[in-house]
Amino acid sequence: MPDFSFQNDAIERVSRCYASERNAKQLLVIPTGGGKTLTALRAVNKMLVDGVIPEGRVVYWVQHLIQLKNQSQRVLDESVSQGQFLGFLEPCHPQLQATVKVKMLDAASREFPLERPVLVIIDEAHHSAAASYGAFFQSSNGVLGLTATPKRLDDNELKFDDIVYSITARELINRGVIVKPIIRQVKTNTLIDAYDLDTETSQFDSQARNRFVAEKIMTGRASYTKGILFVRTRDHAIRLTRMLEEYNRRYEMNSRYEHIGYVLGGDENSMGISNDEYLRRFRNTSRALVVNCGVLTEGFDDPTVNAVFMVVPTKSVVLYLQCIGRAIRSSSDGLNEKAFIVEFEDDMPNVRYRIDNRWLFADISDELEPEVIEIDFSSVSNLKSSLSDLKREFNVEFWSDSFVDFSLDELEGNSFLLYNSTDTLRPHSWKCI
Repeated sequence: MPDFSFQNDAIERVSRCYASERNAKQLLVIPTGGGKTLTALRAVNKMLVDGVIPEGRVVYWVQHLIQLKNQSQRVLDESVSQGQFLGFLEPCHPQLQATVKVKMLDAASREFPLERPVLVIIDEAHHSAAASYGAFFQSSNGVLGLTATPKRLDDNELKFDDIVYSITARELINRGVIVKPIIRQVKTNTLIDAYDLDTETSQFDSQARNRFVAEKIMTGRASYTKGILFVRTRDHAIRLTRMLEEYNRRYEMNSRYEHIGYVLGGDENSMGISNDEYLRRFRNTSRALVVNCGVLTEGFDDPTVNAVFMVVPTKSVVLYLQCIGRAIRSSSDGLNEKAFIVEFEDDMPNVRYRIDNRWLFADISDELEPEVIEIDFSSVSNLKSSLSDLKREFNVEFWSDSFVDFSLDELEGNSFLLYNSTDTLRPHSWKCI
């Protein structure tokens, strides 16, 4: 079974922090799938119980997307109606629903001066460097930001003082809360003559490339039982959906996807219904694909999704993590699961970008963005020789030769990290952990 006990530690730290400094500006960092919403709601509940939040005062829960607002409100309403938090034993405080007001960003900004909330919770807080959030960072109230990563999409500095609690994706994997993904990189052999991934997106939407993507997905359809595809434009989403539908019709009914469709902003989707209703139906299918453009990166949870397809690349680690987070949630029964991340890679000689997913799921903060260098070896002696070369090349301090006295059977459970804490990466400042 997934072990969510880390949330108790997070809740305790949040409560102690605001008990000692009610106007603190703190970040709660929990990777996608770790339950940021429920953790923050339980923290508010504890602060009500402990008197950190006085009865009669208001807590704003600020969202920038309607689907996020609906999701947070649903968690709050369900918890209150059941009298306790889903999967946890502590009862809801009688004033919880009256205290927490879930609001869209615009409404919260207008009403903030009148209601004077004692605490403002900002969901997806990596957006909070935008000017529209400035009104909430007052000396009279606390701010708690919720995020899967403390980095901004545009690298602007956030306004928070510190991180009150954080946990890595690797820790969540070890606890069975999320699934370590199986990452498959598929070369399209397509030349993309682009200089800016943010603006030049049309070349990814060619008929030949869409056909290649559809063929690769359909070839793996036995593994990719339920998947989300990420593209950049409305037209690309629609055309790729049609191509996938064309391929899907070629197979026998028992091996086809039940549904293939697209979902866009503004309640536009392939069924012509509201996006909320469309996604509800998608959740209720067992085999389906949905192509989306900027809709499912935030505020959509479906633990039955086991595949994410990065059809178009991104330079943003934050966006990448949000996308792959749709597939890595563990089911409540804790059964052994698989999550697939399929990246379609093109030849882009003019674009420099690197997201190395090998470190995204390691015990290394994404703030470091380390460069990963692979060293192949065929035997223990070959490995020891490679490590000795590293020691000489980087003049590593605190290196003990005894730690390499292991067999191949013991190797998998060991790791070490070379790091250099100087700004200039001075050659005699490398250390080993």
